[in-house]
Amino acid sequence: MNYQMPKRRFERSGFVNPKTAYYVPLENVTNTDNEDMKTMVDNGRYFSIFAPRQSGKTTFFRTFAKELETNPEYIFILMSFEYCKKDDTSAFYSYIQEKIYNQLVDRLKSVHCHNVKAVQQFLGTHSLTKCNDFYSLFSELNKIITQKKLSYLLMNSMAFHRMKSKPF
Repeated sequence: MNYQMPKRRFERSGFVNPKTAYYVPLENVTNTDNEDMKTMVDNGRYFSIFAPRQSGKTTFFRTFAKELETNPEYIFILMSFEYCKKDDTSAFYSYIQEKIYNQLVDRLKSVHCHNVKAVQQFLGTHSLTKCNDFYSLFSELNKIITQKKLSYLLMNSMAFHRMKSKPF
C-alpha cells in the first residue's frame, strides 16, 4: 500500500496556512446590504466574524491588512488577546496601549505623515487605563491629524483604523 500525505490538514495551533490547512474562506463575506468587508470599513460600518478556532480568521485579517497596506489611507493594527487571559486589567490595558501606539506611529512614519511628531507627543502623555480612554485617544488623534478623518473599528481581536479624505 502506498502512503499518500494528505493535501490539507486541520491546524491545531498557530498561523493557518491556507495552502496546507483547511480554513474558512472569508474573501466573499458580505453583510445584509451585500457590502464586502472593505466596503463596510470604507462606510464606517462595524462587523464581527465568528468562526471556530483555527479556521483562518487571523490569517484572513493579516492578508486583508497586507492588501490595504499599499494605500496610505489605511492603518491596520493587529492585536491578539489570546495570551492575555490571565492578565489583570492594568497589564491588559498596558499591552493594548503598547500595540496600538507602536503600530500607529510606525504606520504614520511609513506613509510620511507630517503630524507624526505631534502624535508621538500626545501618545507620550496619554495612557489607556479604562474604556473611556479609547474615546479620548481617538478624539484627540482626529484633532491632531486634521488632513484626514480617522475612523476606528475593533475586529475580532484586532483594531483597524481607516483614515478618510485627503492624503497626508
